[in-house]
Amino acid sequence: MKFVKKIFFIILITQLIACELFVTRTPEEPDTKKSSYQPPTSPTITITNFINSIVEKNPDNYISCFYNENSEQTKFSYIPSNEVRTTYAALFQNWNIQNERIYFNSLLNSLPMDVKPVVKIEIIPFEVLSPDSAIFNTNYYLFFNHNIENYPKVFSGNLQFTIIPNKSGLWSILRWIDNKNEKDTNFTWSVLKVRFSN
Repeated sequence: MKFVKKIFFIILITQLIACELFVTRTPEEPDTKKSSYQPPTSPTITITNFINSIVEKNPDNYISCFYNENSEQTKFSYIPSNEVRTTYAALFQNWNIQNERIYFNSLLNSLPMDVKPVVKIEIIPFEVLSPDSAIFNTNYYLFFNHNIENYPKVFSGNLQFTIIPNKSGLWSILRWIDNKNEKDTNFTWSVLKVRFSN
């Protein structure tokens, strides 16, 4: 019996040494996406979060930028640029946060993993800034190096955000109006949403 215990003990020790149980290993990188999201305690932080969520390709942070306390009086709305509105009125008639999520995920799926979008939105003074709302109006430039052949990759125009605080005092985008700039030959953000809306 003692002989069997010795054999068992030798096998156990050999297995422990072979498995390198007591050797430290190199730690793995955490499996999380980079996020620079901050609690949007001001309209400016909301704009910064919006830009960063696109560049970081983070759909959860992107959706967090939109007002999500649905009531009939206050629910998120998107108004496309005129040239898109006339052709795709039905698509944008009831555009909501779920449509934003579908569009954004579809867009991200068309981008190579190692390629970041280029988003240029100048953070300028707000047109209106009060305790219960802010209006932000600026030009934008976008470059998405997607894998869709014969579809534009550069988009530009003018956006107007109406940003309001929720019951917790955190600010989010209630209304988004997209416009084409005069003499601009690029397509607007609305055209991008049309292509990636499904």
